[in-house]
Formats: sequence, structure tokens, C-alpha cells
Amino acid sequence: MLFWKGAGEAGRGKNKSSRQTLRQSRAGMLSGGAKDFAAAMFALEAFNDARFGYAAQAREKAGEALAMSHDWDVRSFAAEALALTGDVAKSAAIITELNHEFPEN
Repeated sequence: MLFWKGAGEAGRGKNKSSRQTLRQSRAGMLSGGAKDFAAAMFALEAFNDARFGYAAQAREKAGEALAMSHDWDVRSFAAEALALTGDVAKSAAIITELNHEFPEN
């Protein structure tokens, strides 16, 4: 439920509120053992930060997401966030890796 609230806040331009809500959501997921979903929260925060012009924070959160999970969705969303920050080389490397691992996607 907190995930949807945080995503909605970001969609309405309330990045600070979204960050707090997603942080709370991520903490709950980690304590419940949902590591991949918690990593997805980092990737979502990275994407939101990139959209709002917080490139350094976006790159940091994308890195956290990538360090926490090797899930396809997490990596692809982190790659999108990195591309939005201008880190096209790292984004392209992740996408190339995903295309190699999952050619059907």
C-alpha cells in the first residue's frame, strides 16, 4: 500500500513526500524479507529523482538497487533512471547485459 502511495505522490510532483513514503515502504519490505521488491523501491526513487533533476541522488539510488538485486525489472528500471541522469554508458551496459541474459524480452 505504501508503494502505491509513494508512486502517487511522485506523480503529483511531491518528491520529498514520495521519498519518505518509499523509504518507509522499503524498510517494511526488507524486514519482511522482500529484498527484490525493496530494490525496486530504490529503482523507483532513482527514476523519480532523475525526473525531478536530482541526478546525484538518482545515480546513488540506482546503484543501491543494482547492488541489492539482480532482478530483471530492478536492473531495467535502474538503467532507465541512469539514462535520465545522463549516464548513458552505464545504462547501455546494463541493457546490453539484460538483452544477453534475456533475449526473449
